[in-house]
Amino acid sequence: MLVGSANLTNGALGKNSELMLHISGDTPSDAQMDLRRQIEKYWRSQGEIVTAESESTYRKLWRIQQSALKRVSGSYASNAKSKAPVHTNIMSMSWPSFFQKVQDEPYDSRSKRCDLLDRGREAFEQRTSFRQMDLKLRKMIAGLPIAGLPSDPNSHWYWFGSMKGAGYFFQAVKENNLHISDALNLIPSNGRVGREHYDSYIEEFVRAFPKDKDEQRVGVASRLLAMKRPDCFVCLTSKNKERLCEDFGIKRTAMTYKRYWDDIVCRIGDSVWWNEPKPSDQKAIRVWLGRAAMLDAIFYQGGEGIHYEVKYNNRTNM
Repeated sequence: MLVGSANLTNGALGKNSELMLHISGDTPSDAQMDLRRQIEKYWRSQGEIVTAESESTYRKLWRIQQSALKRVSGSYASNAKSKAPVHTNIMSMSWPSFFQKVQDEPYDSRSKRCDLLDRGREAFEQRTSFRQMDLKLRKMIAGLPIAGLPSDPNSHWYWFGSMKGAGYFFQAVKENNLHISDALNLIPSNGRVGREHYDSYIEEFVRAFPKDKDEQRVGVASRLLAMKRPDCFVCLTSKNKERLCEDFGIKRTAMTYKRYWDDIVCRIGDSVWWNEPKPSDQKAIRVWLGRAAMLDAIFYQGGEGIHYEVKYNNRTNM
């Protein structure tokens, strides 16, 4: 008899390191008889005959679960050698720890960030599309400079990614480019956001910039997504990319639309804090509703927000 950890697989009986107890003898020993009785007991209480139908069903379910099992080990579609979720600080973080991290960020921006996300949520709820918003509101959603005072949530436009250097994007927003609005309409306002929604969004979004090279505008595409669905998307910018990618265990160079979904959005959706229930505290609820976008508060490096606040405090409009 062989009793131990090895399953009847090539790996277990070949390359793996397994611990086994070998019991042998010319006549059955007490230990062998005890084991035989235990196996018979297991069979009577738990045994099940596998039919061809149940075997086929099991294989179908097994194939469905393989993607999730691979992700648990860190094997996402475009980066097979990345960190497993359990080895990343951010993915394994509980909701209370995540919320505390957001509160501890050094720029005291939590309230301003929540104000901006609330304003963006309200804008999408009250209007049928991005195209129906006035220019000031479109610029706020797009992360473009707006004249205003600190009391106005629109004045916090720079959080979650300032796009003030994206000239063609600025022009497209100013001209109310239909493709940007149509792209955002393809992302559900509530409920599940799947790969099919994202792919449709990107397909429509790139039509607004026909002269661009492929994957040129991941930053602006993710900014719009983060404002439409801050619970699912984070704006990826030069201010947060280095630390975010380091923690996720992914390379930060050559970021593409495909990699943004596979390497970032999928990891967000697999994170412990993202999957925990909605909190009861009002401050925590505001962060929870924009929890994916709030990764920017945790990983942000730079003082651009403070720079603009100084201008506003001195009554210098933009």
